[in-house]
Amino acid sequence: MKLEIDKKIVNSYKSVFGFGGTLLIVFGFVLLLPIASCLFYPEEVNQIMYFVVPGLVFIACGFFLRYLFRATREEYLTFRQDTILVLLTWIIAPLSSTIPFMLAKELTFPLAFFEMVSGWTSTGLSVVDVENIPKIFLLHRSITEFFGGIGIVLVVLSVLSTGFGVRLFTSEGHVERVMPNLGKTTRVILAIYSGYAIGGALLYTLAGMPLFDSINHAMAAISTGGFSTQTDGIAYYNNDLIYLISIILMILGSLGFSSHLLLLKGKFKRFTNVSEIRLFILFIAAAIPIVVFFGLSQFYGSLGEAFKASFFDIVSAISTTGFSYSAVWDWPNFPVFVLVLLMLIGGCFGSTSGGIKVFRVLVLLKNLIWNITRNLKPQRLVFENFVMKSDGKQYINHRLVSQAASYIFIFLLTYSIGVSILMTLGYSFRDSFFEFASAVGTVGLTIGVTTPDMPPVALWTEIVGMLMGRLEIYVIFIAVLKVLKDVKNVVSLKK
Repeated sequence: MKLEIDKKIVNSYKSVFGFGGTLLIVFGFVLLLPIASCLFYPEEVNQIMYFVVPGLVFIACGFFLRYLFRATREEYLTFRQDTILVLLTWIIAPLSSTIPFMLAKELTFPLAFFEMVSGWTSTGLSVVDVENIPKIFLLHRSITEFFGGIGIVLVVLSVLSTGFGVRLFTSEGHVERVMPNLGKTTRVILAIYSGYAIGGALLYTLAGMPLFDSINHAMAAISTGGFSTQTDGIAYYNNDLIYLISIILMILGSLGFSSHLLLLKGKFKRFTNVSEIRLFILFIAAAIPIVVFFGLSQFYGSLGEAFKASFFDIVSAISTTGFSYSAVWDWPNFPVFVLVLLMLIGGCFGSTSGGIKVFRVLVLLKNLIWNITRNLKPQRLVFENFVMKSDGKQYINHRLVSQAASYIFIFLLTYSIGVSILMTLGYSFRDSFFEFASAVGTVGLTIGVTTPDMPPVALWTEIVGMLMGRLEIYVIFIAVLKVLKDVKNVVSLKK
């Protein structure tokens, strides 16, 4: 019996390594994509080798691993090992992407790893001097944001759709399959976001943005990532039409996958009936006048400028994109506090956004209102406790409330620990409060803490925050505990 259990555990990890081979193949091809930048900047052709060599090596190693573990099957994978695969995916992705930076001697490993974790988690915090680094690296960053925002596992499943893929799909945080078949779901999602990126790039170009910049900003906006090709970000262009296009793309990136299908099918009534979307829009609509009249009306020269700045930065914050219209570090304390709240809340479930997610906040608010209403009305009256989703009513039960409350508690606990660490390093409460909200919410707005010269502890604190925020915390804990448990079982069986 012990031998059978031991063999099952070993075989399950062979399957993990086999899947790791597939990851190496996918990430190898991802490393080859930035070569396209040479179409715009042919003088950078000498930079290609930093991407081609590691890309081909990863592809070769991936096929070797697939061949080596070809006899393993997915049914060997044990309970909760899907979380290990997801965590493995999110470790290999940024590690593989750091290599070009290091080969070209553009960044040290800690800074390169930070940049790529920020990219794959679609955060957008940056330690790169974007105006002095070769353009191929800027496209490389944007590509990682685009695929990371959609979901790395989802990208992998688009070329490897299996029955086990359903568990991987949900383990990464995707809760809705917009099609009955997982393979079709992944391809539809990729097609939708690719279409938005292409459309966004065309609109940016028509608005006066250079084509290369348009491609990068379109991918960053729809993935709610926030990387820019300019030090001043979107504000560099000083173009109201570009601001408007960015706002539209950021909002689209904040919506769940199934909501996009409703929009594209012209089912606008069902779209506007979705409770989460209504609350998301309400947060934006309420935050703008609050920020303007209780902070920015005197900060800017005109009321119109204050509204424009607050509208853009509020959408950027709640969508967790991180595009910046103005220098938020100069803002008064109250507007900064509002931005932090919005960054922590984030966008809608099943979107490219980070944060707690509007749906979880909605569940707690609806349950609170339902309990108050029930106690105020006669007991003989029955009130339904539900929220409207894209596919109809979802009734709120104790389990749903418990899941939402427990996640929000763990998220805020993680946030508090991160803020405390930054404060012990000498940063002010205001700066720590804002910057770690940006990291754990995978936002990308900065108040000046994130720089190439920041202390290593602060750098790695933000790295951990970005990963935990993107993987929604639970996945990391479950994966680590699963590995420790399996190691303990194997060791105990050997005795």
